[in-house]
Order: sequence, then structure tokens, then C-alpha cells
Amino acid sequence: MFEYIASGLSYTRVLTGPWNESPNHVELAKRVFAKTNTKYKNHKLGLLYNAYSEKRGLDWVPPYGPYVNTIHTDSGGLQMMQKNKTLTEEIKQAIYKVQCQGSDIAMSFDEIPIDILNSGTDARTNMGMKKFIVSRNKECGIKSGKNVQEQIEFFKKNRKDSEFHARPLIIFKVTHARIIMNTSMLF
Repeated sequence: MFEYIASGLSYTRVLTGPWNESPNHVELAKRVFAKTNTKYKNHKLGLLYNAYSEKRGLDWVPPYGPYVNTIHTDSGGLQMMQKNKTLTEEIKQAIYKVQCQGSDIAMSFDEIPIDILNSGTDARTNMGMKKFIVSRNKECGIKSGKNVQEQIEFFKKNRKDSEFHARPLIIFKVTHARIIMNTSMLF
């Protein structure tokens, strides 16, 4: 099966008040999503929104859940980095809550071993201003693993309050090893 994930929902207007305040628009989107997911056996459609920068998706995307194959939430780590925000425990907990309450599959926070070489305005988005630090691979891998563990524990603890059963999408950056993990065993 192929699943096509529609992202950038803010750009589609699905995450806007004017769209969602119109019952005709909402019903139209539901019909399109449902038809797309039933017409072909091996092709499905899912939605992706950002749990950090598109928090309003928590209110507007879940009602489409029965009409799409899956709803995904990104952690928003890259968007935080681009906005020069520091990931705090408070921010993580808020993002885990959005992910738990409004998605089937949630991206984990991966720690990236890079340094920003310049503090200019484009330094966060300009790849030429970043340096990959190999010596931080192990440290970042351990932090990423702890983030996944936190996320899983949050989901288990808060699952009863959600119509979704969010599972983490674990992101690995592996250079010299092969890792196989069955996340279904975690739940």
C-alpha cells in the first residue's frame, strides 16, 4: 500500500477559521478525503500537520480522521531551530499533548549534531552556515532516545483522554550500524 501524506495544511486553508466555519467546506473536504481513500485499494491519503507551529490543527484536523487513512504530527523541532527557539520540557509536553490528542503517528524529537557557524538572520535556514559535528553523534543519539522514551511514556499515560492512539515515528540517523525496531512492541 502507498500512503500519500498531505502536508502544509496551513497553505491548503484546511487549518483556517473561514474554511472550518463553513459546514459546506468541511463536508466537501470529508467527501474528497473519503473518496480518495476508498477508490483505490492500494493508495491511501493521510494528513500531516506541525504540532509546534500549527497547534490549531488539533481543533480542525481530527474531525477529518475517519475520512483519511492516518493523521501525522511533526514535532516541530526544525521550525523551532529556524526560529532560534530552545526546546524546553514545557514545549515538549505541549507538543506531546497535541500529538497524543490529534494524531495516529507522531514524529519524535531527534537531536541533530550541528553547530550554527554564524548568528546572522539567515544562519538558521542557510545550510552553508551549519557544520555537522561527528563527535556529538553518540550524545545526540542518546538524547534522541530519551526524547522517544518520554514521548512513549506521555502517550501511554494520556491515551485514555484521546480518540487517537498515537504512536511515535522514531527517527534514527545511523552511519555505521543497522538498527531494526518494531515500535508496535512498545504499546
